[in-house]
Amino acid sequence: MLRRSASDTVVAAPGTFPLELVAKAYPALRNLIWVVDEGASHMDWNEVPEGTGGSVNVATWQEIVNEAPAESGKELPSGETDEPRDVVTFWQGKPGTMEEMVRFSQKNIVAGVAGVIGGLPMSAKMGPGDVFLPVERMTQASTLILTLAALHSNATLAINSVAGKDADVVFAAQGVSPTILVVPPEGLARIHADASAQCAASTLSAAAHRSLSRTLSDHGVLPSPSSVAARFNSGLKPPIGKDPSKLRLVFAADRAGTGAPLLTSKMVSDLRAFLGARFVHGLAAAKVAGLATMGWVHDYREFGQEVVVGPPTVSCELVLRDSGAHKTEDEKVEGEVCVSFPAPDSWLRFANSRTRSS
Repeated sequence: MLRRSASDTVVAAPGTFPLELVAKAYPALRNLIWVVDEGASHMDWNEVPEGTGGSVNVATWQEIVNEAPAESGKELPSGETDEPRDVVTFWQGKPGTMEEMVRFSQKNIVAGVAGVIGGLPMSAKMGPGDVFLPVERMTQASTLILTLAALHSNATLAINSVAGKDADVVFAAQGVSPTILVVPPEGLARIHADASAQCAASTLSAAAHRSLSRTLSDHGVLPSPSSVAARFNSGLKPPIGKDPSKLRLVFAADRAGTGAPLLTSKMVSDLRAFLGARFVHGLAAAKVAGLATMGWVHDYREFGQEVVVGPPTVSCELVLRDSGAHKTEDEKVEGEVCVSFPAPDSWLRFANSRTRSS
């Protein structure tokens, strides 16, 4: 990854980066920055292993922050020479395959953030009153873009090291009361399996859950927490955060072409009832910063075992091109999905579509 990205600086947690091995195999490495816990900050983290020839400068993140001048970072870059550089990410496809290196320009990043913000209705916009907790790694471009969108919206960020497909959502939310979550599909699938098992074991809970599901899918209304069915179903709600009732919005993105489990429409509908929160179920792709598609927040329809990830975001344009046996004909629409990102005149198309739909 270092060779392919031509990086000269690495920021890592102690114990996760074999410095001596990498320094010998990759002589271009110049800087290593350790992010250490407060309890271990008294230790000497600047020591360079023998054999590296002193070619690597080792420091801690805390030292850099503490020694930085008070005026640093207060001015925005100016001129072409000071423009922010590209962001390089690695997309893990199917297990056993090499990661795909993807380079995003600042225009891509801005388009991704704008796509997320523009895809949320006014009633669901992120704002200063929100506590945003990502339980997915920020090495995923979609999670990074969602976090930047929350930061741009002045939401409070709650960030810790408990993240990824194997992370426990309940454990990650300890000590805070998140209003917005970003959870990998694997984490939501575990929550759904646990809550479904508890629901099946109780006749009253099963009846309450059916009532909540009908309210969502048939009437298009998110049930009130004070309703009778919601109170009967409260025992199935995972204790996410100090006050689980504050959770209002969950982002989940299936990863295209990775072979990872997908969230079906039935699962998403069940999770709305279990968590009492609205969902944005979208699709993440390797070469798209943010989300390629986003489900509508207020669309509570259920399509059984189908996977429904919503329309393209306002910053993406998706087209189908004929590929082999998959062709668009009068009776079917098939083909290879091609993405234009950012889409040309995407904001104009977004405004026109809103006008037509109204």
